[in-house]
Amino acid sequence: MRHWYRLAVVLIILGVQGMLCAGAIASGGEGTAQPYSDPNTVMSISSAKFLSWARDLQAAPEAYIDPELALRIPQSDSYSLLPFLRYVPAERSQGGCGNCWLWAGTGMMEIALAQYGSGARDRLSVQYPTSCGLTGDDFACCGGTLDTLRNFYIGHGLMAVPWSNVNAEWEDTRTNCDDGMSGWHCPRVFTCPHYPIESISNPALISTTDVPKETAIANIKNVLLQRKAVYYGFWMPTNADNVAFHTFWHEQNESALWNPNSFCGHVAGDPLEGHAVVLVGYVDVGKFNRYWICVNSWGAPAGRPNGLFRLSMNMDYRGTFRQGDRDFAVSYFETMDVTYDDCFVVKAPTQEDFWTKGTGHQISWKTTELGGHVSIGLLKGGRSVYVISPSANNLTCRYYWTIPASIEQGFDYEVRVAKHLSTGDVAGRSCQFSIVEPDAIQIVDPTAESNWIKLTRHTIRWRTHGPQDSHVSIQLLKDGRPEMEITPRTSNDGSFDWEVPKTLRASSDYQIGVYTADARLHATSPEFAISELPSIEVTSPTSGDYWWIGPEYTIRWTATGTMSRMVAIRLLHEGVAIINIASRTVNDGSCTWVVPKGTPFASNYVIQVETVDGRVSGYSSAFEIGASQAAPTMTPSLQ
Repeated sequence: MRHWYRLAVVLIILGVQGMLCAGAIASGGEGTAQPYSDPNTVMSISSAKFLSWARDLQAAPEAYIDPELALRIPQSDSYSLLPFLRYVPAERSQGGCGNCWLWAGTGMMEIALAQYGSGARDRLSVQYPTSCGLTGDDFACCGGTLDTLRNFYIGHGLMAVPWSNVNAEWEDTRTNCDDGMSGWHCPRVFTCPHYPIESISNPALISTTDVPKETAIANIKNVLLQRKAVYYGFWMPTNADNVAFHTFWHEQNESALWNPNSFCGHVAGDPLEGHAVVLVGYVDVGKFNRYWICVNSWGAPAGRPNGLFRLSMNMDYRGTFRQGDRDFAVSYFETMDVTYDDCFVVKAPTQEDFWTKGTGHQISWKTTELGGHVSIGLLKGGRSVYVISPSANNLTCRYYWTIPASIEQGFDYEVRVAKHLSTGDVAGRSCQFSIVEPDAIQIVDPTAESNWIKLTRHTIRWRTHGPQDSHVSIQLLKDGRPEMEITPRTSNDGSFDWEVPKTLRASSDYQIGVYTADARLHATSPEFAISELPSIEVTSPTSGDYWWIGPEYTIRWTATGTMSRMVAIRLLHEGVAIINIASRTVNDGSCTWVVPKGTPFASNYVIQVETVDGRVSGYSSAFEIGASQAAPTMTPSLQ
């Protein structure tokens, strides 16, 4: 039976299992100076959010403890899953984005993937769920949980996207919670290729707070020895506690021990600060040499070339802090099961590749099925057109292919790698790529994912193969027909800067055509989008409107183009903000408002709707605010 202590202390912590990372070191609203100019953040979360997440997740299951392993775990030993985690320490840096929960959870997924064989050992994209997940207050940079991670992947086709995919590397270092959305928009991140996830379980809590210390230690070891990484989260009740952890991270090296016991007994402020990391192993070889190995997401500062820190195994697992009138656990430990389908992930050719006839190129793949041989074929338009190799070595996961002259030029080719097993074919396809003639032009940018905004500048890029004219002309096509001439003549040097005219119609069926001056060669880009310049038009109130004090009115606006998903709304008079109607609300086109008592009577009021990043604003027509009919003389006029 679970103890009341576990319900009251631990499960409330479970409810905030990962929303831990989205403010600067002293960003809890206290204004305390930072000891470092640190680009990496921790989470500042309100007590209301803390409690609401706790209520949602009180039914979290307990982590499975293998009874056979429990009998075999030696008292003195060391173990690590770190060799299964492929990462570049300096690049494992969240920066201003508060998504440590996502780095920790993704690290768990990477270690699970590596269990399928060294061929599947790969880095997974943190940018993909950051760009394509929720926005606003639920934006990844505002924190999240292992449940948030699980729900994202279930809702997005159970695809684990490699870091090496086009635009899938980490880009949001300078993005923060207040932005409300990623600066690297979802369509930019290529999901081809990807690892298909078979299942991802509900996060499970490892029992540590309602058992003796040595049992807590044995439980964490048991999970690690099941070859599952552990999610370690901890709370820093006061800003001084936050500073203490940052000081440890920056001033100590990877041999130093960190112990959160000093946080115990502290009274938390509101908001509350915390952090999460992935725990990958342990060393337990003596009374004074006992620690857990933790991988952080704050890069690789001096003294920490591997981005690691050591967590004291002799910590107080039952240690609590106080918030309000209740006590909560400082530390908590979770795990989850992630399984992958048997697959081949063909990593080259990529979607950006243009392979020229007569030249050699390397086909490469990752696989959960090492050993033996594979067949490699060429598809065009989804149909098999050529056998590249009937039996290639599956141990090296590479094959060098020289493209025959008989292959016709095309832009819809794929490479298929397959292995016949007793259960059927396990296969994978590359992204679509191009095979071209030796003398050819290929347009690199725009791509099918491009969305160019009116009045912004973009670079048209192309590649040349073989001898050709030194000059080209460039046209804009729409629905396959000429729309406008971008330039009648420019150097055939591979790039041309163009400002998208305001007069063009917004549409997704534009193409760029590049033509050599002698008309011998030409290339056409995929269809791409041209969008309106981001704008906000406030449609209510309108000119001449008279709003009374007391009734509820609806402020309405129309947002056009790509912009932040969150806006602020203000009441202005003569250009001066009088009332902050909403400091942060969803940019969905409407917001109800009751004109508060005490608002001065006046004409020439204006409603301003502005994105929270300050980049796009819109203003209503001037309108008037007056007394309610029931009390027409209670409020003075605004002079």
